[in-house]
Amino acid sequence: MKISIISVMGLSLVAMMALSAPLCAQVSGQPVALFNGYSMEGWAKADGTPHAGWVVQDGALFRQSGGGDLHHESEHRDFELHFQWMISEGGNSGLKYRVKKYGNAWLGCEYQVLDDQNAEERNKAAWLYDVYETAPEKPTVYPNVWYSSKIVVCGNRIEHWLNGVRVVKAEVGGDEWLERVAKSKFRNREGFGANREGRIFLQDHGNPVWYRNIVLVPLNCDMAISTGAAADACNSGLLSRRGLALPRQRAQRRLCRPSIRPLRGRRGR
Repeated sequence: MKISIISVMGLSLVAMMALSAPLCAQVSGQPVALFNGYSMEGWAKADGTPHAGWVVQDGALFRQSGGGDLHHESEHRDFELHFQWMISEGGNSGLKYRVKKYGNAWLGCEYQVLDDQNAEERNKAAWLYDVYETAPEKPTVYPNVWYSSKIVVCGNRIEHWLNGVRVVKAEVGGDEWLERVAKSKFRNREGFGANREGRIFLQDHGNPVWYRNIVLVPLNCDMAISTGAAADACNSGLLSRRGLALPRQRAQRRLCRPSIRPLRGRRGR
């Protein structure tokens, strides 16, 4: 069986990162490479037909010409999505998730991919586009440089990470979320972002952009431990059981046991 060196490196990287995941209440399955590093397998236009505007270049998905967004063939529920990206000078793109169809438009939450220095755009790199800005400690993004990102989608919780720094944290459906969406371009899209399952796609915004090492770790966020106070306790490094404080490692073994939610592959319709 042919195995991409890039994919193996990406899976190894994710395996190590999973050990330090910020929310131990998120029970992870096995990492799945959404891009194999050498072919367009699994990626196409929204209708499932081949996309000539995107090609594989030096182990990355490269937007070389027009033709629209590049969709992954499967829909996904709760997950950690790890990926690397590089944007051209003045460039604009994005990775969208929880994507569903609103009328004739495919819309979803977006991890903004942008040249912070030169792009003419109010939003900045790693924003949850038009809804949440990034934290002040966000690294500045420059063109033609590779960056590592992570998106965590677990129930109503969304996080954006950039180069190991969490820069966005949001609670879908909460008062702050509803207020922000009401002020955004999505204000007339009922239930925007609330769908637990949806597509993933790479945005064609008219500029050269590269994506590689796209690896998804399925999460099981339907367990009671993954919500509310239990998740906050998990973040703090201690969990209480029968009145006793348990160190993170023991708590993870007892309460955060591995579980796999298989991806439901579906080719373009």
